[in-house]
Amino acid sequence: MQSYEVLSNRIEAATKSLLGSQPASLQIHEWVEQYRAQSASIMDARGVALPSIAIVGAKGQGKTWIARQFVLDKTIAALLPSGVLSQEATTQLYWLGSRSPEGIDSAREIYIPCRAEGMLNLSHPYILLDTPGTTDDDSQAAKIAKEALTLSPIKLLVIRRDQLRSAVVGNIALHTEGSICIPVITCVPRKECGSMSGSSEIVLNSSSLTSDLATLDAALRSVAPGTRFLPAILIEDFEATGDEEQSSLRFRAAIQARLRNESLDSIAATRTNRLTAASLRLRTRIEQLLESQLPNLAKAVRQMHQEADSLPTQTIDAVLGSTEVLQAAVRARLRAQLLNNTAMIWFPYRTVLSVLGFTSGAWDRLIMSFTGSVPSIFGTFVAWAKNLQQTRSMQWDLNEGIRDRLHRQIEDRLAPVQASFYRSIARLRGENFVSNDREQQMQIRLTGVEELQSRARATFENCVDRELGLRIWLQCLGLFGTLLFWGMLAGPIVAIYRLYFQASWQALASQVESADGFAFSGSVIGTSLMLSFFPLLVYCMLVFSWQQRGARVRRIARITLAEEHKLVEELKNQGVIRLQYDDPMLEHAEFLVNLKS
Repeated sequence: MQSYEVLSNRIEAATKSLLGSQPASLQIHEWVEQYRAQSASIMDARGVALPSIAIVGAKGQGKTWIARQFVLDKTIAALLPSGVLSQEATTQLYWLGSRSPEGIDSAREIYIPCRAEGMLNLSHPYILLDTPGTTDDDSQAAKIAKEALTLSPIKLLVIRRDQLRSAVVGNIALHTEGSICIPVITCVPRKECGSMSGSSEIVLNSSSLTSDLATLDAALRSVAPGTRFLPAILIEDFEATGDEEQSSLRFRAAIQARLRNESLDSIAATRTNRLTAASLRLRTRIEQLLESQLPNLAKAVRQMHQEADSLPTQTIDAVLGSTEVLQAAVRARLRAQLLNNTAMIWFPYRTVLSVLGFTSGAWDRLIMSFTGSVPSIFGTFVAWAKNLQQTRSMQWDLNEGIRDRLHRQIEDRLAPVQASFYRSIARLRGENFVSNDREQQMQIRLTGVEELQSRARATFENCVDRELGLRIWLQCLGLFGTLLFWGMLAGPIVAIYRLYFQASWQALASQVESADGFAFSGSVIGTSLMLSFFPLLVYCMLVFSWQQRGARVRRIARITLAEEHKLVEELKNQGVIRLQYDDPMLEHAEFLVNLKS
């Protein structure tokens, strides 16, 4: 099944499910049928392998005269009707070429056979379409003209000089999207033309015409940015000058110059662009219809998307956005990683770091507790308990907090929006809104929550770990701290062991029965330990303070929050975080309202 058929079927199914037989549904169905027919024509080119050139424009612009210039056989050219009166004007679609298109509708189309040798040489064979005016009073003729706008990869947009600023031109140009288009300006007054010789193109001799052509070019490109516009061709008002033959020669030379370098491959490549343009026109029309006639439905669906779009970022801000909370989490992570990356061999440096980490914020009470102060000992344990509780809370936020908050926020914020959507549908159908089990249950889910939770935690840890420094540097700190402690304790230890060895030698040599020589004062050992411990304690405090310095913590917190927001946007762009509906009606509404997205 072709892609345009898939899109058409899905739009029709969604429209029928939501709108039933409402007038808006019938209008959308008519547009879908037009799109399906246009796309089919673009795809199969009506069974003609040759590229086609369509001559399009409003009524009375001189389209048929342009068409006749492609036909060298005057007998065949005379078969094309021309004029502004109803009995003279072109009211059917005329095909001219060596091959007949498939499915000719005799009531609307006429095929005039013409050998390739009897047509203007453009380096490759082609088929010509002469279309009715898009502004024809005959509604059937105007409809045929509008339908023909999508048939050809090359279009000649015919505009009278005095109608260059007409709004009709922009409406016609909109349907040239994706094709190759050459504006042809007819009935240019002689006074606006410069010197002309032979079959050379007209040289502009009017600032007014130059300005109007520049305005036209800008307007066409803004209306149809996907169209490749070639330079305009100017045709003198030969009815006033009586020099129709020279005008014909100039036009033929100009059109040959424009299309000489257009290969069949470049012409065929416009098919994809024209299909895309037809799809975009359909999507735009449906979106505008929903906005104008069904604003409540569009508003409800967009509100669901806005809430779902903002929820992940707001949840990240709720979990990590508080400056105090995020900085506390960063400090906790820095302390934990400092301990984890410090080797066990650095004793008692690592042990002191552990104690300081557990009693962060209460180091003054920790020091005072060594004096035996009961309140300080109690305060130290209280600080340890609070730090432990805070660490567990932050760990839960990082492991479960985003997921838990998102689920609660979906219930709180999307439930009213869902109810508003069902009320809008009930009003569209002329029914009274009665809440049933389906409407009361959440029919909306946000996918990617688990992915967001796991990657948010990994992002936080990576941001902190990047700032921690090299492991070798941490081992150097540990080595210095260990040497500091044992260097200061080495003297007392050596002295005590010297006395111990002397007492042992005396006991062995003289058979001393008394153990008085082994009586070492415990206060000496304790004092030595304390004197060696306090410099290490101060050193570890300095290490911790440097690792958790304010500027560093604030920088990490700022980088972390930015990375978390970037992660949310990345997951949304990848389609990991998106709305998912358990009710097909919600899915249909979301599809229709966001057709252009």
